[in-house]
Amino acid sequence: MSNDKYKLALLQVTANKTLYFQETTILFLVKGDLMVEVENQEFALVDGDLLVFNPNESIKITRQFRKETALFEIQIDSMFFSSLYPRFFSTKFECFPSQMETGKREAITNMKKHVAELLISHYSADMTKELRLSMNLHQIILLLIQFFQKEANFYQYHLYNEKIVEVIDYIGQSYHLPLTLEQVAGHFFMSSSALSKLFKAETGHYFSHYLNNLRVRQSLRDLLHSRLGIDDIAQNNGFSNSKTYRVHFKRVFGTSPVKYRQTFFNNNEDISRLRKPQHEELLKEQETDLLAALYYYAHQPEGHVANIEVVETHKKLSIKTQNVREQINADIIVHVDTFEDLLNTGIREEIRQAKKAINLKYIGIQNLFHDTPDAYRVYEQEKLTVFSPYGKFDAVLDFLESLQLGVFYQLSLTDYETISSFYKRERQQFLRHIAMKKGSDFFKTWKVACLFNQNDLPRSVALFKEIQHTLHGIDPEIQLGAELPVSYPDYTFQNDELCSLYLNQVIPECRFLSFRSEPNYTYETANTVVPDLEKFYEFVYKEVKALKGRLSDWHIDLPLYLSEWNTLTGKSRTTNGMFFRGALVLQEVLKLDLQVAGYGFWLNTDLFENNHPIKPIKYDGLELYVNYAGKRPIFHVLAIANRLKGKVLAIGEEFMLTKHYDNYQLLLWNANYFAPHLSKEESFLESQSMTFRIEIPEIESRTYQVKQLDFNRQHGAIFYAYEEFKSSEPLDYESHIYLSEISRPKMQVFDLEVRDGFDFYCMLDTNAVMLLELTAVN
Repeated sequence: MSNDKYKLALLQVTANKTLYFQETTILFLVKGDLMVEVENQEFALVDGDLLVFNPNESIKITRQFRKETALFEIQIDSMFFSSLYPRFFSTKFECFPSQMETGKREAITNMKKHVAELLISHYSADMTKELRLSMNLHQIILLLIQFFQKEANFYQYHLYNEKIVEVIDYIGQSYHLPLTLEQVAGHFFMSSSALSKLFKAETGHYFSHYLNNLRVRQSLRDLLHSRLGIDDIAQNNGFSNSKTYRVHFKRVFGTSPVKYRQTFFNNNEDISRLRKPQHEELLKEQETDLLAALYYYAHQPEGHVANIEVVETHKKLSIKTQNVREQINADIIVHVDTFEDLLNTGIREEIRQAKKAINLKYIGIQNLFHDTPDAYRVYEQEKLTVFSPYGKFDAVLDFLESLQLGVFYQLSLTDYETISSFYKRERQQFLRHIAMKKGSDFFKTWKVACLFNQNDLPRSVALFKEIQHTLHGIDPEIQLGAELPVSYPDYTFQNDELCSLYLNQVIPECRFLSFRSEPNYTYETANTVVPDLEKFYEFVYKEVKALKGRLSDWHIDLPLYLSEWNTLTGKSRTTNGMFFRGALVLQEVLKLDLQVAGYGFWLNTDLFENNHPIKPIKYDGLELYVNYAGKRPIFHVLAIANRLKGKVLAIGEEFMLTKHYDNYQLLLWNANYFAPHLSKEESFLESQSMTFRIEIPEIESRTYQVKQLDFNRQHGAIFYAYEEFKSSEPLDYESHIYLSEISRPKMQVFDLEVRDGFDFYCMLDTNAVMLLELTAVN
């Protein structure tokens, strides 16, 4: 049975028979057990296995274990395929059962689902039959394009350059004409040199090579399915003469057109018999069992894969291992406002979770407290020792000590100058209370970073000296530091005098330095809707590198803490929520780990917004939590990064490979910088997905249990989970808790037999992160 788009057959299966394929062909073994041979390799097929073959490929059935075998064949017409996908004739596909273990499980499951639905529709009499056939056939083709291309023929097309796609479409429609580079360039208002460079850069092929390759592959239809002579075939497919055609044909297929035609017909003597569908009566005998099997595959849960409505990008990563270094994780600071916040049980629970998941090292505070404790006032006025002046904070001190958390105190010198001597004295008394209760060992993990006023640096230096004297008197173990009072783009002082003042009066007293980085305010312009994305690419990392270069010029070698920072973000809550930044943050974090001693984040959105100096708040920050302890993507990024252990064997722009004893960890990410408002356009987000094929030859051959963590918009982004709730009314507490619980990375666990190296496929959504943990099985 067939139409102009595909041919379908339920094959008669016998041993020691070879099937030759003229079109892109899918074999679906619905029922049975076979041994088959493909390219001199023999392997078993069982119920539910699916294979894909290209034109002029073959498979040999060597053994049949069950008499009742149902093997369906679907041939997709090449001209129909190429009308949907112009690069069809320069593309090959592959799909074998073994790929279920290499990251293509969901894609193969989806392929089986749509193949089964097509078969059911094909044999049905439903009024919507043609619509269902068309939908499933198109979905099968889309899955082939996205997940089952051989990587050698993948092309990378980028949204910002659709011109090359238009050029390829034009060539696909006009290849039979006497096309030249100059003619095509003129059609698209380009110079021939510009088109030549663009074509090579985007496709990996020279223009002439691509055109001749396409013409040769298109000529197969005339060569194998007509009685035309070689001269006519050459002319029909754009070649100026048969000699040129023969030369290019041999380059592609390794033989002449005449020999290729003879070999094809010799091998296909029994094809018509093998392809003949079983008689309708025989089909009806198996109908009940076959329909049951097909419905089973058609109704399996569909794995999540991106829709291919736009240009897809594919990349092969061949990873060579080497001992790069030990894995390094910088200290993590999480900010609250004051110690008073730590009296809140909800905040304490968030901190406990962060300590466990991300190995939190410091609690950042902006003030010791806002309101003077009532007990302190009574103590001062009545001198009654029964009133402990700071007793309510003793539980906070015990909490910090129990979790082995230090304190990172960002002391604003501007605020310090404005408070009265009474309030200065009470804060000094509080620090002495801590010294008495906990001793010097407790203060060893305290850092006080003084924040300078760039507009009045001499006054700030005087206040810094005063604080240095006070803290030294309370406990010399307290580490004093200073925020660098320089900024983008030059990272220098207003004049040499101020530079000398800071370097000579402040730096000698410091045990560390701090810095804050916010690219959104740095590049803010009133008239620009779409930001200059090149400026935002790894902005924080580049800023830290520039700053460290400046410190080197000044011969300063002190630990640098990036106390607060951000990535590119949007200007509204909806945009911020939909602009998933997982890979953007991870990419910065992995590089910052090697540059700074620590970096900071706000604990939750409420604390961040209440303490933000600019109101109303325009840009989202980097906070770990949102309402009701819901974890924001930053939390999951840090938790994934904290899982990395052992030696770093390899690192690149999209991956990091580590080894700990006999176990491996492969971290992958797909970082994309784009205008945040585009996050509302689903088709655009789909276009930013990336399909990877990863090859790591040096991974030891053995069986591994693989734990796969997928962190993306669908798994771990709480705002996207909120989108599933369509009520216009505010959500209640139960709904928030539910959303908090389901917003987490997806975990899969499976066994993988590694032989002759690690070979794996995966698809990463825009700014998605994936961690593969390979645990050796004894």
